[in-house]
Amino acid sequence: MKNRGILLLHLAALLLGGSGLFSKLIEWPAATIIFSRSLLSFLLLAVTIFFFSRNSFKVHAVKDLLIILLSGILFGGHLLTYFSSIQASTVSIGIVALFTFPVITAFAETLFTKEKVRMKDVLTAFLVFTGVLIMVSEEGFTLENGMLAGIGLGLISAFFYAFRNLVQKYYLQKYSALSILCYQLLVTAFISIPFMEFEPLKISSNEIGLLFILSLVCTVIPHSLIIYSLKTVKAKTVSIILGLMVVYAMLLAHVILDEVITLPLVFGGLLVFSATLFESFYLNWNERKTKKVKVNT
Repeated sequence: MKNRGILLLHLAALLLGGSGLFSKLIEWPAATIIFSRSLLSFLLLAVTIFFFSRNSFKVHAVKDLLIILLSGILFGGHLLTYFSSIQASTVSIGIVALFTFPVITAFAETLFTKEKVRMKDVLTAFLVFTGVLIMVSEEGFTLENGMLAGIGLGLISAFFYAFRNLVQKYYLQKYSALSILCYQLLVTAFISIPFMEFEPLKISSNEIGLLFILSLVCTVIPHSLIIYSLKTVKAKTVSIILGLMVVYAMLLAHVILDEVITLPLVFGGLLVFSATLFESFYLNWNERKTKKVKVNT
């Protein structure tokens, strides 16, 4: 069962890593893609929840509903800026910039726990910052530089994603992850509307097919696989395997979109990935240590 869970996690990482490619493959503005993806994913997920868990949509209090709304706004901001990041630069730049979120989470979590920032957080942040600087070293820092815009939007996406995860962790644990995702997708669809360009779009069977693949294969299925895998696989292993999204995304972009993987991108990405890996190991080690202390007391 555990080996099956690990295999499913690798599949989830591959599918999620491939989602960014659709911002290039579908020739629509980012907001239009996100609106369409979110609405279709919401409908597909809602049908799944309705048939397999009828009580999952229940919200117990108005306060919880407002928090779910906030988490949806953060999730929508993450998706909008992530796809915009890729459209401004490359899939590789977008995914590497996004994966600064574990380090951002480590700093932001102190706002929820009232703990002081630790030296290891400063060191991992330095690694991430250095990695980002290396990634843009080939192109330089200019306002006209699409790579710089891509990294900037990717970092904003990482901030949105980090705070969405923290809000969900500290305030929405009593709800099922799939039902929360369902609500978040609906909110995302609504907040995408003001950013959409209401101009004639190239709508063909190809775009519709790609949109369906993005919504079902790269959204609903991988998130469902992650939740299923958590039943048999340790959280540490989940974090590490999902970190491979960066590798899978870069390889898929290279094979499908002919994106060039440069040395600065590889070295910078390795620094960011190393910081993310360290943060995942530390969080899981700290959780085990805390549980042991509680058991002994």
